[in-house]
Amino acid sequence: MNKQEIIIQLPTEPRYWGSIATPADVDRILEKLEGMIWSEFGERFHLLFQRMPEPQGAGVHCINEACAQEVWEWIGNNWTAAL
Repeated sequence: MNKQEIIIQLPTEPRYWGSIATPADVDRILEKLEGMIWSEFGERFHLLFQRMPEPQGAGVHCINEACAQEVWEWIGNNWTAAL
């Protein structure tokens, strides 16, 4: 069975993560957030993480819009746990 591929773009610009976030903080946060996303969706989807200064659009891209929306909503509801 082929898993649906989802590209998840995560911001590396420290200002996304707080006014006093350092590059080291960003690395730590993104490592944790990627792990959280993988734990939630890794069995169902083929996840590709892209770290970039500013994500394009919503930052979650998939041919199946419903899958992208599901992942985007989960991230929106859970990202603060990575801080």
